[in-house]
Amino acid sequence: MNRRKKTAKATETAILTKSRRRCAICFSLKRDLSTKNGQIAHLDGNRDNNAEDNLAFLCFDHHEEYDTKRSQSKGLTEQEVKVYREQLYQEVERLAPETNTPLAQVIPHCPLPPPKMQIIRSSHFGRLDSKDGRFALLLKVKFRNESTQPVLLQHFRIQDADSWHAPQLQTGNVFLYVPTNIFAAALRKEDDITEALHIPEMAEIERHAFFILPDQVEPFPGPKKLRLTVEALFVQRSPQRVTFTLTDRGEIEQEGGLGNQEYT
Repeated sequence: MNRRKKTAKATETAILTKSRRRCAICFSLKRDLSTKNGQIAHLDGNRDNNAEDNLAFLCFDHHEEYDTKRSQSKGLTEQEVKVYREQLYQEVERLAPETNTPLAQVIPHCPLPPPKMQIIRSSHFGRLDSKDGRFALLLKVKFRNESTQPVLLQHFRIQDADSWHAPQLQTGNVFLYVPTNIFAAALRKEDDITEALHIPEMAEIERHAFFILPDQVEPFPGPKKLRLTVEALFVQRSPQRVTFTLTDRGEIEQEGGLGNQEYT
């Protein structure tokens, strides 16, 4: 039985010190420079190939994902991870050129400002598909990233009547029964906020968020307005919150009258 070749101590040490135990994939996809519990991955899948160019330090989650999906068409590729590894090495060297300098001393702890968030018209609530349907909410949200770095949305939710709710993936035609008519919208998966949301630098994008809310006390047509708070959390950015009132006519009430919710 052939025994697996061990990685030379000098090679292992080089990988760990160059990465400072930062995951190459976490850094390049999420700008996450925190230390991780992880392993040294063999990028070509051959565990006997212990050449330094074939190795990268990855967190446990990304190591498992890479080994599982490497052969799949949409999985992480060997060359892709090598690029991420070199980007990480360059950033570590830039931030802490001396190997005995803790990165915590040179990486700022204050999160960057978040993208500006705006609740826009075409947001509605009502009964889904019929007057006796479940109570649903459709929000249209605009994000504007004014920084020179891309942003990743980590979490999005709303607060209604002291309870927090997460959005649900909803695609196709949606019909919301409201007091005066039926509000219709055609929803695409790629525009759903539950999909991975990457906001490019200096860019503005729109997404929809669909919620099934607890049934209202009032029978159809239900409440005339909802007081809502929207919260968005971003990777390595400050969180963002917007509080507003949405009427049964799809109007957004803010201080000073009716209108579109302004950027905060």
